[in-house]
Amino acid sequence: GYIAAASLGLLNFGSVAEAQWVKVPSLMPYGGFEWPGLIGVVAVIVCFFATAVETTGHTLAVCRITGVPPESWRIRGAVSNDGIGSWIQADLGSVQSISPGKRI
Repeated sequence: GYIAAASLGLLNFGSVAEAQWVKVPSLMPYGGFEWPGLIGVVAVIVCFFATAVETTGHTLAVCRITGVPPESWRIRGAVSNDGIGSWIQADLGSVQSISPGKRI
């Protein structure tokens, strides 16, 4: 799609050229605290469980590769740290990301 858009002259890099080189993130750039409603809460819960399962899998894989025993406190800590990181990312206007550099 990118190559087709470039060949048709549809790409515009004006906003990139005008962007600042370094910018400090602002707190809650999309508004303050607002209750998202039932559908929003259900979506967040589903995403949390998916991320928790993913983090558990990553932690178990790293434990197996490194030979560290996969104890329950280690998995709880990884899921908790992932949740705290997601909270901070959301406050700064980002989204939760899959990070290959997660620590256990």
